[in-house]
Amino acid sequence: VKEAPGGSAQPLGDVLNRSENVLFLGPTGSGKTSFLRDAARLISLSQDGNVMIVDPDDELTGFGSAVHSSAGLARRATWHQEFGPAPDFLTTLIEEHLPR
Repeated sequence: VKEAPGGSAQPLGDVLNRSENVLFLGPTGSGKTSFLRDAARLISLSQDGNVMIVDPDDELTGFGSAVHSSAGLARRATWHQEFGPAPDFLTTLIEEHLPR
């Protein structure tokens, strides 16, 4: 994790707490990754925060076994790039981590 400025998602907290899809677009270096990391942190720290980050490139949550602290309480799913995920990995991941 190169930079982990906190607070960038705070102004859009109301939008992030809705059960809707949100698309973030911007040029390289505009802060999309930092924003997503901070959004995951904010949502994971909320009362119903159930956040799973699928991060095959270790770009959002850092390298190694521990999730970078800038992601709050979000969990992470990653795999070795050379092998890719098992055939039903993403389906199982989604089913097992849906809010109950």
